[in-house]
This record gives sequence, C-alpha cells and structure tokens, in this order.
Amino acid sequence: METSNFLIANTHKNINHFEKIEELIKNSKQVRIICPFISKSKAERLVQYQTEERHIEVITEITRRGIATGVQLPSTLKILLEGGVKVSYIGGNLHSKIFWFDDDKILITSANLTNNGLENNFEIGVLFDKPCNPCLAKGIDFFKIHKRINNLWNDLKRKETSLSVKSLQYLLDIEAQTKEIRNKLLQHSDGDIGIKYAPSPKESDNLSQIDIDLEAGGLFKGFTQEDWSAFDHGFAEINKENVEKVKEILTKKIHPILQRFYEGLQFSRELPIKLEDFDRGYSLNRWVKNYFPNYRYLWLVRKRKDKNPIQHIGEPSLIIGIGKDEKKGNWFEIRAGVEELNEPKLTKFGRQFLLNIKQDISRTIDTLQSLGEGWFLTHENKIGETYSEIATKNISREILLNLIEAYLTDQRERIADIHIRRKYYLNDSSDAAILLSEKIIFNTANDMKSLLYFFDLAHKRI
Repeated sequence: METSNFLIANTHKNINHFEKIEELIKNSKQVRIICPFISKSKAERLVQYQTEERHIEVITEITRRGIATGVQLPSTLKILLEGGVKVSYIGGNLHSKIFWFDDDKILITSANLTNNGLENNFEIGVLFDKPCNPCLAKGIDFFKIHKRINNLWNDLKRKETSLSVKSLQYLLDIEAQTKEIRNKLLQHSDGDIGIKYAPSPKESDNLSQIDIDLEAGGLFKGFTQEDWSAFDHGFAEINKENVEKVKEILTKKIHPILQRFYEGLQFSRELPIKLEDFDRGYSLNRWVKNYFPNYRYLWLVRKRKDKNPIQHIGEPSLIIGIGKDEKKGNWFEIRAGVEELNEPKLTKFGRQFLLNIKQDISRTIDTLQSLGEGWFLTHENKIGETYSEIATKNISREILLNLIEAYLTDQRERIADIHIRRKYYLNDSSDAAILLSEKIIFNTANDMKSLLYFFDLAHKRI
C-alpha cells in the first residue's frame, strides 16, 4: 500500500491535510473532531458538510489568552453552532488534533483546523484506517488505537462545557470586551478602560477575568526607545530660565506613557494587587519638579474614606517612575515607602513606618537581604539633594537601626522619605535589554510582589 495513503503531510507532492480531510468527511456519516484552534474560513467550510445525514461534532478549547489574542474566537464557534455542528469546549491544556470518521478511520495529526495547519505549515499526520491498514506494526492494530482514542474522547466529554446559545453569548461578550481593550492599548490612549472582571471558582467562568499575560499576547510591548525620546526636549541643560518649559514638555509627553503602562500592568497575571483598590495619579511633589524636572512618577495608594483621592504625599505609596540622569542616562524604577518631600518633617505614616521596621527588625533584615541584585534602601538627607542609597544585600541590623534612630531622634525633623526601590538604567546592557523588551510588565509586577511587605509595613500598627 502507498505510504501517502496513511501519512498525510503538507509537503512535496503529497495530498495535503485539507484535501484528505474533505475527502474523508464526504464519505462519512459521523465526524468527530478534537482541535484547539479553528479559523473562521475553515469553520465556514466545515458547516457546508453538516447535513441531516452527516453529523459533525467538535471539541475545542477556549482560554482567556486565546480570546484576548484573537486565536480562539467565540465568533468562529458561532459559525459552527449556527451551521448545525455540535460544539463544546474545555478551558485549557488541550493540544491534541484528532479527526475521527465514522468508526473506521482516525487521523492523528499536528495540524489545527486552520489555513496554516491544513495547507501552509509543515504538518504531518497518520491515518489509521481499519480496512486498509488493520496492523501497522507487531502488537499494534487498529482496534487498540480505536479503544485509546475512544477513551480520550470520553474523558474530554466529562470535562467539556457544551456550547449553547446562552453560553455562546457570554463568550461573545468577552470577545467584544477584549477587542475593545486590545484596540485601546494599541492606540496608547489615556483614561480608564472601565471594565472590571471578578474572579470565579469555575474554570469556564474564569474566562471573564482577562488577567492575561499581555506581553505573551503581544498586546503590550512595554516602553520603547521612541518613548524615551521624550527626554530629548531640546535643552542642553535645565536652568531657572527654561525649567518651566521643560516641565511642561515632559508632563505632556510622559503622563500618557505612564498611563499606557498602567493600562497594561492591570492585566498582568503576576500582579499581586487589585488595582481597583487603589487611588492613582501623577506626582504633585513640587520639590521633585523643581529640583529634578526630568523625573516623572505614577503613584498608587490604598483607597481610604478619610483622605483626598488625589493625594499621595505623606501616604504609603507604590510608585512607578521614569526619568533621566545626566551621567547614568534614562531609567525606570518601582519603589515602596512614604513620600515626604513636600514638607521637611516626618508625617504620621513616615514615623509609623520607621517604628514598624524597628519593631519587626529581624524579618525586615531577612526580607531586604533576600531581594537580590539591583535593590536599594534609599533615604533623603536634605531637600534638593539626591537620595543616599544602601544596597539591600549589604544592610545589617546595626546599619538599619542607626538610620531609624537618626530620624526618630532628630529634633530638626529632617525629611525621611525612606523607600525600598529597584531602578533599571538604560545604559546598563542587561537592564536595558529587560527594560525595552516585552518582559517589562512581568518584571514590574514581580517587583511589586517583592515590595508588598514594606508597603504593608507602612500601614499597620504593630
């Protein structure tokens, strides 16, 4: 028997998957398909063969990422359902591609039910045909293969969610929402997306969370080199004469960049907080803008009834910043602490933060030393001067206690502004590669995980 009769490949002069599958469907009364990816054009083709005499059933996959990235669309399943095909889906981990014709032909293949899978890609499949090749090798016959495939089918049937008109509409709504999100992110627009998703214990309902890993889906690319050109404002140096013009230019350019970054961050799987629980805004710190006009920050503070929602000074904050240093170049940072710089004194949260560190000194030291390379404890000594920094891996109990006591006992109430931060510089080859890659959202969300201990420490009374 010709090898091409049971080895199906989209290569050479062989019969490709599309031609062979259509031939098999035409000669079958029952067609069962297991396939995670189905394109619109192939769905339209498949429904042409669904008749009263021929029954077609499909088990496919629908995932959050699949919907968000457009590779698993409920609108495609709608074509199948309205065409009379029975459709069900599972919520993830489906990778098999099996085409089952009546009870005597089974095609196991690498090809999805898409244009690329059936016609363009290098794909190969094996057709098990009871009449033609009942015994492919010693000890392996069609009936054993049939039994194993039947077990697989029945196992998927136990896990499936049947597609009905009601469940389809639910998925179509998610598709429309994610399309809106995707378009908004790609347009780099300002403002809130305004769609809230609540977690659900059911895997099928978790489709509505859309807390997807955006960099993997290609929806958010992080900062680009073009974004960093915002600091090329045309002034060789910043002085009293041009500082206001520089601030105006940077605010206009950088706030939309930070807003776009925030919109991407809120859908990261790694994000350890719910951003809807936080107020946010851009730094209104006048000292920073006067002394460091090249710095811009987006802050996050926990919502409280007793505070102004546009204020972060004197509050425990998570801060995302970008800026430019004359010597070190462009930078990006994430930090946690209490922002104190508008007045040269400790606020109640700043003092409480220091007392809490002192009270929980052993755990604080262990947490600081576990952060690894690139992390620093920073503190201000005088308004208008850059902060002093200590690598967290080098912080000892004695160093930290001495620093805390210096602030708590200083009658002049020098500003504290103590933060734990990680800063990435663009002129560092390794950090620059991270910063300008799709991994920036992932890294920022993980940095937030590392900072949450200190953020929580600034809130609670021990």
